[in-house]
Amino acid sequence: MDLINMKDYLYAIVQFSRGCPYLCDFCDVTTLYGRKPRTKSVEQIMAELDLIHKTGESQLVLFADDNLIGNKRILKSDLLPALIEWQYKTNPGLYFATQLTINLADDEEMMRLMLEAKFRNIFIGIETPQEESLKFSLKIKT
Repeated sequence: MDLINMKDYLYAIVQFSRGCPYLCDFCDVTTLYGRKPRTKSVEQIMAELDLIHKTGESQLVLFADDNLIGNKRILKSDLLPALIEWQYKTNPGLYFATQLTINLADDEEMMRLMLEAKFRNIFIGIETPQEESLKFSLKIKT
């Protein structure tokens, strides 16, 4: 962080995962990064957030994942609890933003955890209202 001046940026960026389990025909993520989401360690993310917090210049951190909830199990069991604990312990005044799929609406626990972790801005991709297209992209089960 000492190589850049955070005052020159509107927000900070971290990336927790790459890859996405879905097969949306308009998206290049699976071609570039595969269908199996891979993640950084929670310790690495927390170290990055500590550095961002130390600068004192950012209030918003964008999780620049293509689909943050691509691996719900790890997100719910590891990252979100760590973010919640970090928020309570350090009280950094940081809020989070990310992008993800509408599948978030099917998971009350995930929504609650994300709110508690202070995710405040979420971009949701809505590909199609057509059930057949959703089945083809693996967004809903047949």
